[in-house]
This record gives sequence, structure tokens and C-alpha cells, in this order.
Amino acid sequence: MKTLFFKMLPISMLVMSLMCFIAINAQPQTQEPFDREGHAQIVRYLQENKIVENLEQVTLWTTPFALDSTHVIRHMIAERGKDIPFPYAKSWLIMIDDYPEANFAHPVRWVFIDDKFTMHSEIIKEDFPPIVLPDYGKGEAVEFKCFDLTPRKCYMEEIAVPVKFRPVKYHNCRYAILVSGGINSSANYSRYPQNIKSMYTMLRNAGYPKNHIFVYYASGSLQLDCDNEDGDNNDATGSDVTDGAIEATIRAKFQALCASSNSECGVLFSYFTNHGADNDGVCLWDVNSNGLENSELYSPAELASDVANSKFCRHFMIHDQCFAGDFLSMAGDGNHANTVVYAAASATELSWGRQYMARWEQNNITTTTVNDMHQDVVTNGALSSTAGMAEGTAGIGNNLAGKCCCCYWWWCKYWYLIAIAAVVIVGVAIIYYRKKT
Repeated sequence: MKTLFFKMLPISMLVMSLMCFIAINAQPQTQEPFDREGHAQIVRYLQENKIVENLEQVTLWTTPFALDSTHVIRHMIAERGKDIPFPYAKSWLIMIDDYPEANFAHPVRWVFIDDKFTMHSEIIKEDFPPIVLPDYGKGEAVEFKCFDLTPRKCYMEEIAVPVKFRPVKYHNCRYAILVSGGINSSANYSRYPQNIKSMYTMLRNAGYPKNHIFVYYASGSLQLDCDNEDGDNNDATGSDVTDGAIEATIRAKFQALCASSNSECGVLFSYFTNHGADNDGVCLWDVNSNGLENSELYSPAELASDVANSKFCRHFMIHDQCFAGDFLSMAGDGNHANTVVYAAASATELSWGRQYMARWEQNNITTTTVNDMHQDVVTNGALSSTAGMAEGTAGIGNNLAGKCCCCYWWWCKYWYLIAIAAVVIVGVAIIYYRKKT
């Protein structure tokens, strides 16, 4: 019996090992989040077909996997063109970004490659990443983003000059609106929240109350602790985001502030850092991920209308996006005498990285006028674009960002009553003096 046991033992062990092997291999294998080999073949194909000459100068955007012909691409500005179907049974869509340091909109190239890597479409020249949609354009957007397929990294870390929060005395005459849309998660570069945080902290240091700074960022669900007042370097605590970069919300805030009689002694500071569309203005958040509609683009005409004949005694407005110069003309239209507009680029130029803000934040906002801060950026910022400035009234920008227009708000609001009271008091005094003498 013992002999039989020892004879059967190796067989039992073999059976158990075989069962374990089957069980292990029967478990579902975790799929990689993207087709690594497919991405490698994209790079080889682009080089072999001379579509990309120098990989070190470009970044490549694509989808995680090849997609079938039920998918379409749509221009980021939804009304600029018709949907384009994926041309092959299965296709890769690639966007070649030849200017990765520039903000959008800037020249890019789209191209389809079949998943067998035997042919490609004509190259489409565009100025934004496309929106990729399934079900012939009826489904929800498919992930399309930059992958690190070239020596040029997709999202290079931006190095910001740290602006430290220094508590000062605040005055209720100071208001600010800060806007950064980002369009979507793929295009919402890290430099945009960096810029918002930097400007927010500088304004706080200039005496702007926390509850008078309105931050409209991305979808509104992303948190930003802009001044890090609690010192924990954690955006999840003490978020200063007011709402998402939604046009209706932002316009309502501009309109309400600029119409309020309480603003008559006040100063408004507005800052836009984002992508810009040529002739269409500031790109906000693509709410439905189906391409930017008119209601997701804040045009120069709309903004000019919202802040026209503002009650604020001064309005400093900075546009830090491509084609920012489109907004300069509002200062001279006769309806914005109290406004000075600063642009990081001309109406025909791209803006690059955070070049404008990187120099701006090196100035002392409490001792340097806004015009001088802008001029320092122009002179010493080594910009790749042509920054501009336009004043509604000559010299209005020769003021500090935190300087209000009168010492007491009640003087601006009730000056006429105070003047009448003063006349009455003087008159009564004169009558009393004459009667006495």
C-alpha cells in the first residue's frame, strides 16, 4: 500500500501543477491602456514616409487604439467644418504638433494611417486638436491626446517663479475676475492653473479681498488652492475656484459688477489665460466634449459689450492667449474710457507657453504701476510674440493695480447728498452769524 502511494505521488503533483497552470491562465489578463506596439509602428511609419523629418522637434497626438470606420473627427471649433469619417476599416488618427510650446490655436497636421501600416491619407492642415467621436458623431468623445512617442515630452513641467502670499490690509473697492478654460483635459496644460495661482496670489498681496476674486477654471470640478493660505500645498483643501469657465456665468459676473453703483470708487482686474481662436476670442470649457460652440467662445464683441461704460473707475484687462490682440480695439471705441487692455500677442500671432506671465510675476505689484509691469514684460520678457497695450484714456494704466479711486466708497456714492448737506450747514451758519451780529 505504501509503495502504491509513493508511485501515485508524482502523478498527483503533476495533476495539481497542471490545474494551477490552467487556473492562472484562465484569469483575465489586464490589458494595457494603449496599444504600445501600434504607437511604435506609427513613429516608424511617419519617419519612413518622410511625414516627420525630425522627431526631436514635434509631439504626436493619437488615440489609445486604432478605431473603426464608425468614428469621425470634428474640428475643435464645431462650426468650422463638417465631420470627417475614419477612412479605413481600422485607422490610426495622428496629429503632428510642430509647435508644441505654443498655445492653441496654432498650425498642426492631421493624418490617418491604416492599422496595417500600408497607406495613409492626405495630410490635413489645421490649428487645433480634433474631437474624435464614435457612432458617426453621435457618441461621447474618445480619448485623443499627446503621447510621449518622441524625444520631445508632451507636457513639460512649467517652472514658475514662486509668488508667496503675504497678508495685507484688504479694501472692498478691489475686484478681480480670472478665467482659464483649457477646452478639455487633454488641452488644459499645467501652465494655466499655474498662471491663475500666480495672478491670484499677486492680487491678494495687492489688497484684493478673497471674496472679491472670482476664479472660473476648466469644468469647475477641478480644485485650485490659489494662494495656499493654509500652507499645506494641497489643492483639495481651501479651493478658490468659483465656477467653471462657462460663458453665461462669466458674462453675468462681468455685467453685474460693471453695472453696480458700489463699483464707482472701485478697480476691476481681469485676466484670461488659455487658448485663443483667431477672430473668435477666448476658448472656454467644452461642456459636452463635442467641439466648441459659439456659447463656449468668449468673443471680443461679447466682452466689450459686457464691460462697456463700466461703473468701475479703472479696469485693467490682460489677455494671455493666442490672437490676444483681437481685444485691444475695445479700449478705443468710446465705450471703455476707464479700461486699459494688455495683450500677450498681436491679433495675428500665437502666444507661447507662459512667457508673458513668467516675466510679469517677477515685478512687485504693490509698488509698480500696471503699465510699467507690462512694459517690463515687453522689454525684458524675451517674448516670441508681439505684446500690445491700448488705453481708453491716456495714462489710465499708470496706476497701481491695488489703488482705488477715492478714499471712501460712501463719498463716491453719496457725494451729492454730502455736498447739499455742506451747503445747508454753511447757509445756516451764515444766517445764525448775521442774526447774532
